[in-house]
Order: sequence, then structure tokens, then C-alpha cells
Amino acid sequence: MKELSIEEKAKHYDEAIERANELLYVSDKESLQCKTIESIFPELKESEDERIKNFISNELACLRAIDEKGTVRYNELTEAIAWLEKQGEQKSTDKIEPKFKVGDWIITDKKHIWYVDEISKTTLYMYVLINRYGKIMVAEFETVDKKARLWTIKDAEDGDILAAEPINDFPGSFIAIYKERGLDFFNSHCCVSYDGKFYKDITGHDIHHIHPAIKEQSDTLFAKMKEAGYEWDAEKKELKKIDTFCQDNCKGFQETGKCFCDGECKAKKEHNLHRIEQKPTDWQSIRIEAAMRALQSFIVKGQKEFNSEEETNRWCKTIVHNSVIFADSLIEELKKER
Repeated sequence: MKELSIEEKAKHYDEAIERANELLYVSDKESLQCKTIESIFPELKESEDERIKNFISNELACLRAIDEKGTVRYNELTEAIAWLEKQGEQKSTDKIEPKFKVGDWIITDKKHIWYVDEISKTTLYMYVLINRYGKIMVAEFETVDKKARLWTIKDAEDGDILAAEPINDFPGSFIAIYKERGLDFFNSHCCVSYDGKFYKDITGHDIHHIHPAIKEQSDTLFAKMKEAGYEWDAEKKELKKIDTFCQDNCKGFQETGKCFCDGECKAKKEHNLHRIEQKPTDWQSIRIEAAMRALQSFIVKGQKEFNSEEETNRWCKTIVHNSVIFADSLIEELKKER
């Protein structure tokens, strides 16, 4: 059966409705009984070939009925009836099956990516598709099946946003900005893990169950990215640290957390426009860290065998003392620079 276009199908439906409405004005029952479903849908009316085929099949069945089962004639008539019934069979439109299923991500020959959100088999046999940006498209099975295939990780390009649905008891999806692929893994510029935490420059992601991210998932990624103090440069394919402080508290900073008053404020504030508020210096932590590093260096360079435990203890106390002196000297010089 020839597949009809959407316009042709709409025309057939309108004509069928008009024929059905005519039945409302039939007054006598005898005339109404003559109006069958074939009056509304003429395409269902039995063709002349079908009528003749059925007549021959019935006659053969009558001839077979007078023969005993198992005879040569009975078997030949049975084979003839079976053969006749197969002739002229047509594929019904209700047997049209889509190539893809709901939940599939597909990519067309023009690299357009769609999510199969719904499949309609009631009348028009259509896919309801949604792209990564929330745009909806409705298309026939035949058109989509010919021009599309399933999306795989091999179709991902640097900068694409990918996702995987929640697993186990984790509340959120895994979302990442694709960077490059290995044999059975991929690396990302950054990602939001299943527990909702943001990470940058992560390697070794599992490629299974990964698909292009929908708009809501992309929004989640960028929101987490902003909370961490970064923004995505789509042109350069890299993360950038965003300004987190504006002395003028401009409107842009109030609404987005990013200062947009570059020109005017730089002239007034010079280099202090985007200054990040500094926390008090933790000198004690710096002193301990410096002493530990110095101690490690003294141990490596001065390691030797000693004749007694007393000599060993004396050497240990010496290098610890020298490490503390080194750390204190470093702190003193650093404070002078400030």
C-alpha cells in the first residue's frame, strides 16, 4: 500500500467525516442499513479481485468437503486453498513499526541530534522528537528511519554536554562537558557528579549509558559551574575563573554574580575593580609547612649511619631546630614584603 503524505491523509480524514455526517440525515432504517462502514471509508471496500478470490476459495472448500480427509484430492484442494489465500496480500498500515523507540537518542545525516520523546501509531505514525535545546519536531517514521541512526559516544565532539541518568541512591544525573575519548572511557573539561558536586579536568568517565544532555541538565551544569566560580568559554573550549567581587556592587554583579562595568570602573578604580576580598594570612600554617619541607630536605641530604642511639637523637634534634629556624626566617622575610 502506498504511503500517503500528511496532506493526503488529512484530506481523506476530512472526506470521511463528511460522509459520516451524511448518515445523520438518513430518515428510514432500510436506507441506513445500506450505509455500512464502507460508505465512510471506501478504501476498505472489497476489490473485484478480492471478491473473485474469495468466491474461488469458497468453491474449492465445498469440493473438499465431499472428499474424505487424507485422500490425494483432499490434500490437493487444501494446498490450493492455502495458496489462493496468500495471493494479493497487502501490508496493512497498522503493521508499520518504527526503527527507534521512546528514550533513544538519534543523529541525522546532517548531524542534528534528537531525543525520541513519543511515538504515535494511532493515525499518522509519527515520532515526537525533542532536541537538546527543547525544540519539538514531529516527523513520519519513514522520513526519520531513512535519515537517522542511533547516537553513540563516537558522535560526541569537544565541548558537547553529555549526561547519564541517576544511579543507585544518588539523587542527580551525571553531567559533563566532553573533551576527548579513550578506548572505553572519555575525559571531560568539567563535570557534575551524581552527588551534585562540581569537578574540573576529570579523566576516565564510563562511556556506558551516556547520551547528549537535555536543556535542564545543561542548566544544572552551568549553575553548579557558576557556584564554583567558573564559566564556560564555548569558543575556546575552556573553563574560565569568573570575578567574584565588584567594589561598586553593580547591577550585573547583583543579578549574575559577574561584574559588567569594565570600562567606567577601571578608570576610577584602576586595578581594584575585580579584587577578591582577601582573608587574613594564616602565618602559623605557613610556618609549619615551611618547617616540614625544610626538615624533609635536611633528612634526605644528611642521612648517614650513627654509632649510638645518643648520637642519632642529637642529630635529629639538630635538624629539627634548624628547620624551625629556617621557617621563622622565611616568615620574617614574607612579612617584610607585605
